[in-house]
Amino acid sequence: MEADTGRYPWAIGDASAYVEAYRRVVNACRTMTGQIRFVWSPAGNRNLDDYFPGRAYVDDIGLSVFDCPRCATWPAGGRASAASILRTKYARVADYGLPVMVTELGVDGSNARKRESLDEFQRSLWRYPLLKAVVYFNAVDTPGAWPAHYVPDWRIAPAFLQATVVAR
Repeated sequence: MEADTGRYPWAIGDASAYVEAYRRVVNACRTMTGQIRFVWSPAGNRNLDDYFPGRAYVDDIGLSVFDCPRCATWPAGGRASAASILRTKYARVADYGLPVMVTELGVDGSNARKRESLDEFQRSLWRYPLLKAVVYFNAVDTPGAWPAHYVPDWRIAPAFLQATVVAR
C-alpha cells in the first residue's frame, strides 16, 4: 500500500477501493494456485487499519523503515532511527497477530551513520516476536519522491554489509 503522497499515480487514498482491489487480486491468484503467500504492506502508516483487507486475504504484513535525516520526515523533537521507526510501526500491526516483515529498510547518510543505525536496528530485533524477515532497499531512491527535494542513497556495499551486519 502506498501512501497518498503523489509519489505514485495509483496511491489515491481511497481505502475501500484499495481493499476491493487487493481482495480481487488475491482471489484471482488463488484460482490459479494455492502456493502463494500474500503480503499486505501498509508501510506502517497511521491509517493502516482503514486499508486492512481482512485476515482471509493476508498471510504476512510488510512495513517500510526509512531512516533519512535529510528527508524532512522526522517528528518534531528530533531524530528517528531505523530502530525507533520500526518500534512505532510494529506497534501498529502487532495486534493483527500475523507474521511481520520489514519489506523496505533503508538508511541514508555516511557509512558511519549507516553502521550506527543498522547496529541499533539489529540490536532491537529481539523485541519483535512476529518479525520474520527484513529486506534492505539497496538503491538510490526515486528523484522527487521525498520532501525537501532530497534523493536518499540507501545503498550499502556488500563488504560493508558483511562487516557490519552479517558478521555480528
